[in-house]
Amino acid sequence: MPNQEEIRAIPLWINGHAYLTMAPAFIDVRDARNQQIKRRTPRCGSLEAAAAVAAAEQARLEWSERRIVDRSALLGSLADALSGY
Repeated sequence: MPNQEEIRAIPLWINGHAYLTMAPAFIDVRDARNQQIKRRTPRCGSLEAAAAVAAAEQARLEWSERRIVDRSALLGSLADALSGY
């Protein structure tokens, strides 16, 4: 398991923007295969949670308006981009 200092914290991402908060607590992001801690993300408060829900609802509406072929192409591009991780 990595040393505590080696585990990087990642920011909250809401609506395409990083929220670089000085959070008092973090949530561990674990590898599903072996439960090893990979990163930490700050716990958010009610304002950040509400902003995330509003952004997700807007994204859902915009996504539902796209044609299936366009959704497929975007998901394929995302899969390609993530394949190196």
